[in-house]
Amino acid sequence: MLHRLSFVSSGSLDEASWIKPDVHIFLKDSQKGLMIEDTIPQYQAYYNFKDVWTEASQKRFKKILSKA
Repeated sequence: MLHRLSFVSSGSLDEASWIKPDVHIFLKDSQKGLMIEDTIPQYQAYYNFKDVWTEASQKRFKKILSKA
């Protein structure tokens, strides 16, 4: 069985109202004038997931990688 993990940008979806992001990343590449005024962590580039993800999320991620 092949296990895969994918990350999808919510901005690439036609309908993203059901998605709540964990973080906002690559803000350095965002459109000028984009205003993000929420409490979700924001990063100019990528981030260290260990600083953001819950312990349960990190365990799931490690489990997926161990099966790859």
